[in-house]
Amino acid sequence: FKRFASNFDVLVQKSEQFLIENHLQKPKFRLRPDIVVQNQDLKILIDTKWQIIDGRTNHKNYGIDQADLYQMYAYGKKYQSGNLCLIYPANEQFIEPLEVFDYENDMKLLVIPFDIANDLSTEIQQIISRMTYLCK
Repeated sequence: FKRFASNFDVLVQKSEQFLIENHLQKPKFRLRPDIVVQNQDLKILIDTKWQIIDGRTNHKNYGIDQADLYQMYAYGKKYQSGNLCLIYPANEQFIEPLEVFDYENDMKLLVIPFDIANDLSTEIQQIISRMTYLCK
């Protein structure tokens, strides 16, 4: 990732926050987003999934597991970022990003496909440009 996002720091499996701040004098349930892309002005939290989802609007909730949405919400709150992204494998029914999900006015989730058949640098550049567009 680093060479495709030269003006960002890219951290993998960042794990400085916990879902529970204190239980028996200890924090519990570490929160570990797969990727954190950040600079002085922007922080994007990205998680990757391997489930196959269906991007058609007539499919109930696109096949996205509700627990994944709760997980992203917790990441956003605890890491204090409203710029969230879930990445799922591209497939015949999921080739374009879904419409943005608004948790709250200042917290948005983008769900995007990742096509492993494409050039890696192209896919990563698309992720970065889509997330940068969302965060404007």
